[in-house]
Amino acid sequence: MRNIIEIARVFFILFMRDKVNLFFSFFFNAFLMIMLGLFVNNRFDEVGTVGIYDTVNSDFSHEFVDVLQQIPNLKVKLYNDTTGLVEGIRKGDLVAGIRLNKSFESLKDSSFRRQPGEEQINLYGNSGKEFWIKMLEPGLQMTVLHTNAYSSKLIGQIRIGTQMIQARNLDYFKFIFPAVLVFSIMGLAFTGASSLLFFRKADVLKRLKITPLKKYEFLTGFVISYLLLLFLQVILYILIAWLVFGYTFTGNYLQIAMLIAGCSLLFLVLGIVIANLVPSVDSGNNIIRFLNFPASFLCGIFLPTESLPRILRWFSVAHPLTYFARAIRNVVNYSASFHENLSDYSILAIILVVVTVVSVTTFKWEEQVV
Repeated sequence: MRNIIEIARVFFILFMRDKVNLFFSFFFNAFLMIMLGLFVNNRFDEVGTVGIYDTVNSDFSHEFVDVLQQIPNLKVKLYNDTTGLVEGIRKGDLVAGIRLNKSFESLKDSSFRRQPGEEQINLYGNSGKEFWIKMLEPGLQMTVLHTNAYSSKLIGQIRIGTQMIQARNLDYFKFIFPAVLVFSIMGLAFTGASSLLFFRKADVLKRLKITPLKKYEFLTGFVISYLLLLFLQVILYILIAWLVFGYTFTGNYLQIAMLIAGCSLLFLVLGIVIANLVPSVDSGNNIIRFLNFPASFLCGIFLPTESLPRILRWFSVAHPLTYFARAIRNVVNYSASFHENLSDYSILAIILVVVTVVSVTTFKWEEQVV
C-alpha cells in the first residue's frame, strides 16, 4: 500500500509542476465552455410551436384559437388530451401547451359561473423557455380580450395556472456542460497515457522494474494520482458553471458521481492500453489525437448526435464517450433513472472490464523495439 501511495504522490506532483500541461488540461476547455455558453444563442428549437387542448369546444374557444393562429411567428398545434400535450413539451416539440378548461366560457359572459379555485386556462411551459413562457402569459390575456369585447370587464378575473415541465430542448449551456465535463475528463485521462509513453521512452519505468515495486502497485498508484487530478478538474468546472451561469445539477447525485468516476477510470485505463500497445511516443500521441479531436463533434459534445449525417452516427457509436455524454446529460438535465440509462451503463461496464484486463496483461516497463 505504501508503494501505491508513493507512486500516486509522485505522478500527481509531476503533473502539477508542468505549467503548460496544467493550463491546457484544466483551463483551456473551461475557457472554451464559458465562451460558447456566453456567445452562442442556439436553443435547438427556435420555432414557437404552441399546443392547444380545447376541452370547451365552443364558438368562443374556437375564436380564441383562431386569434392565436394569427399571431406572427407562432405556430398552433391542436391536441386531443392533456397527456399528448405534456408529452409534446417533454419531447421538445412544443415551447408551451395550453388547455382551455370548462370555466373558460366564464370569460365570454356572466351567465357561466366559474368554479371557485378553477383556472380558465392551464399553461404548461417548457422549462428551457422560461422567459418565453413569462411573456406568453400576458399574451394569452390579450388574446382573450381580442376574442370577446365583454372579456375586458373581466380582465382581473382571468386565471392562468402555469406549470413548468422539463423538456428535451435546453439552452445551449445546459446542453453542452455535462458533455464538456466528460469530454474534459477524457482529455486529462489521455494526458496520463502520454506521460506513460514519455517515462517509458526515458527509461524511467525500466528503472522501476528492478525495484520490488509490483506491476499492479504501479498501475494502481498511477491511476489514483490522475483520479485526484480529475476530481480537482471536475470541481473547478462545476464551480465555474455555478458562478458564471447559475447552473446546478438536477438529477440523482449518486448516479452523477458514478458516471464521473466511471468515465475517469475507463479513459485512464484505456490510455494505459494505448501506451502499452503502441511502439513509440509519436504513434501513441497520434492515436490519442485521433480519439480526442473527432469526439468533440462525433459524440454529441457541442452538437446533438441526431444532427449528424447517418454515416457519422455509425462512427459515433464506436466511441465510449458517446455513451457517457448521453448518460450524464440524461441524468443531470432530465433526471433520468438508473433503469433509463441501463443500456448505456451496460455497454460502458463491458468496455471497462475489457480494457482493464488488457491494460494489466499488456503492460511493459520498457519501450517496444520496432
